[in-house]
Amino acid sequence: MSAPRAISTRLWVGCAVLALSLCACRAPLGSEKKPLDLGRGVFVSGTLRPGQPLWADFRVDEHALYTFSVQPPLPNVALEVLRRRKAGRGFERFGAPIPGVAHRGPAPLQAEAEHRDVLLTPDLYSLRLNARVDRPIEVTIDIHDAPMPRALRVEPRELGLSGESARVRLLGEALREDCAIRIGERRAPLVVLREGREALFELELGDLGGASSAELELHFVTPWGERRLEERLRVREAREPARAIVRGVPFRELPAGIATLGPAREGVALREELDPDVEADEGAPRTWSQPVGTWISEIELTQAAWTALGLENPSAKPGDALPVHGVTYSLALELCRRFGAAATSEDPRWSTYEFDLPTEEEWEYAARALTRTPIAVPIDPGDETPFAARLAQHAWFVESSRLHPEGAGPYAVAGKAPNAFGLFDCHGNVFEWCRPSTALPPPPAGSGVLRGGCYATAYRGCRASNRDFEPLEIRNRRIGLRVVARPRDPSAGSGSLGG
Repeated sequence: MSAPRAISTRLWVGCAVLALSLCACRAPLGSEKKPLDLGRGVFVSGTLRPGQPLWADFRVDEHALYTFSVQPPLPNVALEVLRRRKAGRGFERFGAPIPGVAHRGPAPLQAEAEHRDVLLTPDLYSLRLNARVDRPIEVTIDIHDAPMPRALRVEPRELGLSGESARVRLLGEALREDCAIRIGERRAPLVVLREGREALFELELGDLGGASSAELELHFVTPWGERRLEERLRVREAREPARAIVRGVPFRELPAGIATLGPAREGVALREELDPDVEADEGAPRTWSQPVGTWISEIELTQAAWTALGLENPSAKPGDALPVHGVTYSLALELCRRFGAAATSEDPRWSTYEFDLPTEEEWEYAARALTRTPIAVPIDPGDETPFAARLAQHAWFVESSRLHPEGAGPYAVAGKAPNAFGLFDCHGNVFEWCRPSTALPPPPAGSGVLRGGCYATAYRGCRASNRDFEPLEIRNRRIGLRVVARPRDPSAGSGSLGG
């Protein structure tokens, strides 16, 4: 809360002049009957006498929420705030009580519990305090403001609705659980994060009104009213991610949307079995907004794609369909540069894209495919198959690799089931180099970040949030890469690249 501003006013008990205290400092009263400028907050002090109410006149210059409290707690207290009404050239003291600030009864008025978040509009007001006392008592009325909930924007502003619902992120100030987003006639409650600076709400398929796409008008609803957000949310019904073949490598367009990244906390059995392996460098669960238009290779880059660009194959286990491995970080970046140049010469539309290693956020968003389990295999309450056995359907990792006739990996790409985004081998086969996240602890000096685990990794190490670090110039048969193509201008979207 901002510091209170210096003020002066006149308080009245009958005709007696009282004192005003601001930030525990007494301020002398002026000779004018000037209303108190409430500003950010004040402490009003005075003597409450038997049979005589304590008055304070004040002015509010802008819409704000205020809290009123009295110390010490008093029996049979009555505290009211009254809007002042015009009467001729002056003002009457009495007007309609403001809802939420009219307290009568035998219960004491507690400073920490009474009359919170009262909305006052610009106007002149009178505050009246009365209590049944048998002697003069020094009292203090604490009046301070609270931030007004304010919604700034939603992210992403365009998304593909996967399934029956999708999470949308709302950024704002002082967001509260008693606020909501209204979409048509439906109110979507908020799940508030980051001390009120962010919230999530659910968008439902029914919000499209039966259409395959729509521009939705969103209204931010508070207990005191609502207002329309400036920008509309563009939504299209779920579809299979667009696919394109680039230099013989299949790419998928990542659906725009909101995902929770970081250590998973859902599912008691999974928490008990997997969370002990969570490392501090994985950070806390956090939200990520994936913009429109980013493409990612459907498979780990193969040796055939590598050598087609004129690069010497560093792999210890040769095979055109196997992922290239033994790749240093600098070689991986060089591959991305060459791949982008070759893609542009083949199809000029790719000239507006940057080919690169995925960031850690892009990689985890793609690997999770909107799941929140530690490994991106959806929980099925009716399926009691051990988790490691279920992962074997999607990944070459230490348990499944034992049965492979080739012995040690890596193995041909796309040999296991894809995830919900149509991507193969996000868990296991080979580790994948990533651009380090700026939201997580950095890797050790001279080292880079690897994601996804490999054919020799236990399934706990294949968790979507797991991070491994290796020297940037190491050549290891367990390390490969995946390529992303992100728009240089994120607002441009993906155009018609899919085929």
